[in-house]
Amino acid sequence: MSFASMSDSLSGLLPFYVFVATAAWGLWGIFDKLALERSQPKDVFLATTLFALPQIPLLLFMLYWSQPQWQLTPSLLIYAGLSSLVSSLGMMLYLDSMKRTDTTVILSLTAAYPLVTQIVCFFFLEETFSAGRALGAVFIASGVVVIGLTDNSSPQPITNLPQPGKPEPSSNQEPDPSSNHEPDPSSVQKPERLPVLRSALRLFLRPGLGRLFLSAMVVNVCWGLKGVFEKLSVQHGTPLESYFSECLTNLALLLPVLLWFFWSGFKPRLKSKHLWRYTGLSELALAVGGISYLTALSLAPASYVVTITSTYPLLMYFIALFVLNEKFNRIRLFGIVCIVVGGLIV
Repeated sequence: MSFASMSDSLSGLLPFYVFVATAAWGLWGIFDKLALERSQPKDVFLATTLFALPQIPLLLFMLYWSQPQWQLTPSLLIYAGLSSLVSSLGMMLYLDSMKRTDTTVILSLTAAYPLVTQIVCFFFLEETFSAGRALGAVFIASGVVVIGLTDNSSPQPITNLPQPGKPEPSSNQEPDPSSNHEPDPSSVQKPERLPVLRSALRLFLRPGLGRLFLSAMVVNVCWGLKGVFEKLSVQHGTPLESYFSECLTNLALLLPVLLWFFWSGFKPRLKSKHLWRYTGLSELALAVGGISYLTALSLAPASYVVTITSTYPLLMYFIALFVLNEKFNRIRLFGIVCIVVGGLIV
């Protein structure tokens, strides 16, 4: 069966592949966060890269079984290599940022990568500009940002702080009968009505903000370019050939990564069962999501597939309620509604 006829036969399954990719990536973020609880980002990144080794023989078997005439063209390898390069750089910065800050914050800051894909595809792949898709991408990014800004946004206000030079009031102290005057309205702290704005200020005033935002900016560019390179790779081969090429190029990047670790003085610690358990589950989710995602890219424009699969934080937050013990509130509900509306608009 030719690649064109294969694409025609799979075109009716596009929503299924988009759903599988989105669901798998939602699980991937949870597994990464659990792995980072006891390991360093570099250890998680190295273990994830090493999991490409057992995938090679499995993918070879799948290729020979489903595509006896499969081949890896130079163009396919080039685009897969570029995809692996920007993906690895983005993943390393993403894991480092997730280790240093809240999961919701880094997910919010890295939610703009579909916009990068939209812009690049419009100028370089000559994809038709769609105002609806651009609006949907803005809704999705805004929703994830709102969810991220609600992290720790509902503490009880502190209204009884001691004044300088005065003793701290005691709960057992009798009230002074002579003090029957009304309190100064200006001294009474009003309940906060804009928790999102307060959380935004807290976010912008955090130490190391410049590094965090720079990392998030680079992650957005890398993941946005990754979608473009993967779209180009599936134009020169089947989704399975593209994924196999990415696994090969990921292994080719292993030696430079190890040299970088050696030069920086980092000693990997890969003996933890906890590390291998959750990085294995993370890589499994990435593999299932990656193959489904590449199949969807072969059936639809990259601006559509990249944008609608970026709704994976929706599933991630629902799972986090039970696995990571994160709290759910109305502001987060509003953010989730934005994500869903953005996906429907796309």
